[in-house]
Amino acid sequence: MTLATGQQLQQGRYVIRQRLGQGGMGTVYLAEDRNLDGQLVAIKENLDPSADTQTQFRLTALMLARLSHPNLPRVTDHFIDSNGYQYLVMDYIAGQDLNQILGQHGPLQEDVALAWIEQVMAALDYLHNWVNPTTGKGTPIIHRDIKPS
Repeated sequence: MTLATGQQLQQGRYVIRQRLGQGGMGTVYLAEDRNLDGQLVAIKENLDPSADTQTQFRLTALMLARLSHPNLPRVTDHFIDSNGYQYLVMDYIAGQDLNQILGQHGPLQEDVALAWIEQVMAALDYLHNWVNPTTGKGTPIIHRDIKPS
């Protein structure tokens, strides 16, 4: 379902501002969280209604909500609306993607590129070595959707 600007979710808690993009699993929107004084959040909508995908989306939301790393957005909510559509709410990270930065400024200086790569690698290392706090067992998380942009 395409969400319109101004559309409300969760009894008006979230108000859609704009569509940010679409990936393989769903569409991502910028929204305001009215329970938190209009704080901006990103809301990902699951576009696949199949039972397997719905289950996987929910399990992913639960797993992501347990993560805590400075280079990863926090997952703060997961819900299913009255029409059966499923949503994941996470921190909104303002800024441009790498394609936009390169288009405006050209190639990055080596020290800047290395600093960014180190941050990405730190997040991936955290994910690949993640220990489930509930079980205490190592449970590697594989991203599977990293884009060069």
